[in-house]
Amino acid sequence: MLTRFRSSSGKEWAATMASLITEDLSQPGTHALVIGVSAYEFLLGSQNCSLQGQEFGIGQLSAAARSASEFAAWLMEDYSRSSLPLRSLRVLLSPSPDETIAPSIHALLKGNWKATRQNVEAMFSEFRDAAASQEDNIAIVYVVGHGVQFSKNGAVLLLNDFADPQHRYATYTGAVDMKMMHDAMNHEETAQTQFWFVDVCRDVPADVERYDVLAGVMGGNVSRAGSAKTSPLFLSASSGQGAFASKDKLTLFCDALMSGLKEGHAARSEGERNSPWRVSVNTLVEYLPAAVQSLANAAGEVQQVECTGKITNAIFHECSKPPDVDLTISIRSGFNSANYTANLKHRGALLYANHSAWPLTARVRAGLYTIEVTTLTPPDKDEDCLNLQPPSNEKVLPL
Repeated sequence: MLTRFRSSSGKEWAATMASLITEDLSQPGTHALVIGVSAYEFLLGSQNCSLQGQEFGIGQLSAAARSASEFAAWLMEDYSRSSLPLRSLRVLLSPSPDETIAPSIHALLKGNWKATRQNVEAMFSEFRDAAASQEDNIAIVYVVGHGVQFSKNGAVLLLNDFADPQHRYATYTGAVDMKMMHDAMNHEETAQTQFWFVDVCRDVPADVERYDVLAGVMGGNVSRAGSAKTSPLFLSASSGQGAFASKDKLTLFCDALMSGLKEGHAARSEGERNSPWRVSVNTLVEYLPAAVQSLANAAGEVQQVECTGKITNAIFHECSKPPDVDLTISIRSGFNSANYTANLKHRGALLYANHSAWPLTARVRAGLYTIEVTTLTPPDKDEDCLNLQPPSNEKVLPL
């Protein structure tokens, strides 16, 4: 909950923004900050739309706060890192009136949890303190909402009170420069493993052509010395692009990310027996751009994920079990399907014996398989190893 205190001068400030779970700074662990903004008090569609909000020409969202809440719920319920469990979770949400928030998160949000500049400033400070409590900590940031960019590498999140008339002479007071915040935490005296997910549009606003300086945007001091060991920044869209969402559902970026984490589509294994399935920096770099673009293609849009920052292959999440894979085994065009039977084995267990009904479509556990193929004419046998990776694999016979 948000409490307040007064400085010696009598000025009122926002105080500690509590973690949704009991915070533990006594030992290394994971600390997370999640911000989702769908409702904008001073933009189009609000009763309080300001003159600046009208000029900006954008309105309310329907999926940002829900997407943020789904990611926060996953962190609270399913996130797993050996010896580095979730030790704090800070969440700010500004949902639209009809937006559905993840029940487990909604139940914990009491009081003022709006994603305003004042609340974000207070929560970022508390989050940075938590992240810096142990060198071996992991820091995770996920933000989603309207966004702009002032430079090719930038990504600015617009907050609930963006376009507040009181900010008319410092236009971007109700905004936070996520690239600058990422850079501000990239130093040696904080969590040395960090993951940043910034799910915003990256259009260039008209203001950029009108002013030499656009004031007010929240940032942070950027150290000249040292850097974190790992600090990838995943931007949901490339420079100048929009970031899309399914109406009243999830953003495309969050949809892809949740599939990668919940269903293990972004997980990979070293391939050896009992080798753990993990989501890492490298697997996210490989998975997210393709997964988001696939969803965008289906909607007739273009959305290209950018991966920047300091990229080393740190582990993000450890799966509790191997993910499922959609497997298809078919007969190559022009070949007689009645000429082939096959045995499919996994870890010595026979899953399909003398299978002859083609194509074979099955949902199986990811991992190493052996396929033994028998041809009737001429009589022959062949064998191959299948390394099945999520989300789907296809195999064509003959081998």
